[in-house]
Amino acid sequence: MEIKRICAFQNCNNNFLVTRADKIYCSISCKKKAGYWKKLNEKFCIQCGISLGIGVRKRFCSNKCKMQYPPNRERILKEKKRDYIIHKKYYRAQQQKYYKDNKENILLQEKKYYSQNKEEILKVNKIYRENNKDRIYQQQRKREKEKMKDPLYRKILSFRSMEYMNSNPCVKLKTRLRKNFKSAMKKYLIKLQSTKSTTKFKVGKSKEYDINYDLIIKKIEKDLGRQLNFSDLNKQVEHTIPLALFNLENPEEIKKAWLPENITLMDIEKHKLKSSHEQKNGIKSINKKQNFPYIDYYKKFKPLQPTSKLPLCGLPLRIDSYSQCYFSCKYCFSQLRTFKGKKTNTQFKIADLKWLENKLEKIYIKKEINPKNLLDILLKERITWHFGGMSEPFQPIEKVIQITHKILKITNKYNISILFSTKSHDVYNWKNLKPELHSFQLSFSNDENRKDLEPNIESFEKRYQFFKELKKRGFKVGIRIQPFIPGITKISLIEKFKDADYITIESLKLIPQNKEHVDFFKKLLNIDSKDLISYGLLHFKPELRLKYYKPFIKKMKEYSIPFSIADNDLHHLTSSKCCCGENLIKKSTNFNNTALCFKYRDYSLEDVKKELKPYQDCVISNLYSPDNRLGCSTLKDFFEKKFGMKKSVFSKDFLIKK
Repeated sequence: MEIKRICAFQNCNNNFLVTRADKIYCSISCKKKAGYWKKLNEKFCIQCGISLGIGVRKRFCSNKCKMQYPPNRERILKEKKRDYIIHKKYYRAQQQKYYKDNKENILLQEKKYYSQNKEEILKVNKIYRENNKDRIYQQQRKREKEKMKDPLYRKILSFRSMEYMNSNPCVKLKTRLRKNFKSAMKKYLIKLQSTKSTTKFKVGKSKEYDINYDLIIKKIEKDLGRQLNFSDLNKQVEHTIPLALFNLENPEEIKKAWLPENITLMDIEKHKLKSSHEQKNGIKSINKKQNFPYIDYYKKFKPLQPTSKLPLCGLPLRIDSYSQCYFSCKYCFSQLRTFKGKKTNTQFKIADLKWLENKLEKIYIKKEINPKNLLDILLKERITWHFGGMSEPFQPIEKVIQITHKILKITNKYNISILFSTKSHDVYNWKNLKPELHSFQLSFSNDENRKDLEPNIESFEKRYQFFKELKKRGFKVGIRIQPFIPGITKISLIEKFKDADYITIESLKLIPQNKEHVDFFKKLLNIDSKDLISYGLLHFKPELRLKYYKPFIKKMKEYSIPFSIADNDLHHLTSSKCCCGENLIKKSTNFNNTALCFKYRDYSLEDVKKELKPYQDCVISNLYSPDNRLGCSTLKDFFEKKFGMKKSVFSKDFLIKK
């Protein structure tokens, strides 16, 4: 069958017979006129691919493409540079002339371009700065050096810097810290030269040792509980662990020396006292073999002692890693406590680890137990230790010295169970903590971040997260509402800690010898001296306390949380035989009034003697002064004499059961 088709050339509309499927023109003349062969010879730009036309000898559409084409680019740039160097003055003059003639248009164009491509420009600038930090710094230094040659510029610069320093206390403190660092390092260098040390030592910049002055200032502001003032700059910058105890040849020890936790502001008088004390006692020479030589500097105390509150406390074995507490809460009574007429917390000391290690070795390995020594018998009976009765075990200095964790290393060898009392938000090292041996009792007085009462404690949110972290790791965690402060301690605390393993409540105690302490809380709580009763320390009257506790006890029963009231005269209000929580500990004594109330309700002297059997022959000379002993030598005799006295804590009549 014959197929006809119309010619594809526009001017020719002839119908022709199709002999081939690809034939679209009627004749060769129409094919030539349509430019069929010319299209085959069409040329395109090598760089961008735009058509250049037919039969053209060009390879690029423009000079821009010619420049961008990689083989040509390097050659053209070299030629241009060479040309620019030869005719530099001419080109510069032309550029300046053009800029003067068209200044307004150029600026408008620049603004338009910047507004349209702002994000891209900023990105490119950022990448350039990151890749060329050294180059930019060197250029700036060159410019500054040229400017510094001018004496007028120098005067203006010094005036501006002084003006800025005087307007901002943080900047002033930062410059002081920098100067202190330089002078300390120079002094150390002079010392080394005088001793003719063979070691090569160079004083570097603080940046080389990762010393962050901003973090130090933030930490100081945290300690103060407010922003820095110019009045604070009258204080002395103090290293809690002195610089003389660090090996400043070692960069790691330099970092530790200038950690924010190791730097505080101290009153000049206190600083003078501290420095004079250091000079009297002498600072031990640095032992280069040790990583932490500064531990040898501090005086030491025996960390493990039985408490004199034996008839009241189920955990009479008290241990502390530090003699003083960093948190310095306004309501704390332990800082001004006295023993035999002397203050106990006048100097910062650390636990004697060697003494502790030797003691435990004697009891558990050598089996050298003195039947008349109460400490030996309590250790033999494996009574749970109470850690942190008088000072915080996880205060910030623990991050550097780690005395608490060194104690745990020793106790873990003998599988000793420990209950920690803490207000901290961190333990700083989880390595030696074991859920099967250790439990926690977190102390809270409020959930409102009261910096007027607790200036150095972390926020409630952080401490609550710490509670959750402990629970996640499988530790048993109790809550100690201590001190209970009427109007400040709210029932929301119990609602937040529904999942606590135990809750203990203990009332506020005031130090009668410290009038400022008493007056501060009288004003704060709007109370009279009639509302207080004295048991050595000042307490709220028992009727008032019972009134305050009622809604809390009701709420704890509602959530079925086991609880105890830890006030000495209200120990009968308990759901276990230890006020710290029986489910938090492994073993407690059976002769304390909480355990006796829980077991017998109304107990007699015979019941006390039964429970006292392992401890009855223990000597009490280390626990009580001669006036308080009443001529007794053993614990059994002491209980017998004191049990009949109504005002004595040894008596069952001391408990108020109304």
